[in-house]
Amino acid sequence: MIAPGFGKRLSSLRKQKGYSTAALAAALAITPHAVRYFEREQRRPKWKVLVRMAEILDTSELFLVCGKKGPATPPPHDTLDRTYALIRSMIREKGDLAKLDPILERFLNAQLRKR
Repeated sequence: MIAPGFGKRLSSLRKQKGYSTAALAAALAITPHAVRYFEREQRRPKWKVLVRMAEILDTSELFLVCGKKGPATPPPHDTLDRTYALIRSMIREKGDLAKLDPILERFLNAQLRKR
C-alpha cells in the first residue's frame, strides 16, 4: 500500500533533481503519461519501477512509499531483499512483526525457489 502523498513526493523529488517528466520516464523505460499518472496518484508503479525511481532520485523506496525516512542501513543486494526489508520496516513500525514474520519467510522462500 502506498501512503497518500506519493505523487507529491515523486513530483517534488523529480523537480529537485532537475528531471522533466519525459526525462524521468525515459530513465525508467516507461511513458511520460505513466509518470503523470503516478504523480496524480491515479496509478501505482510496479515494484521494479519504484526501486529504479528511488535509485534515480537518490532516495529510499520507504520514503517514496510512506513518506518516512528509514534508518541508515546498508542497501540490500537485490530487489527481493529490498522488498523483504521494506515490508519488515513497515511492519516493525506497527508492532506486528511477530505475526507477519513467518509469512514473510514463506514469501522469501517461495521467491528463492522461483530463481
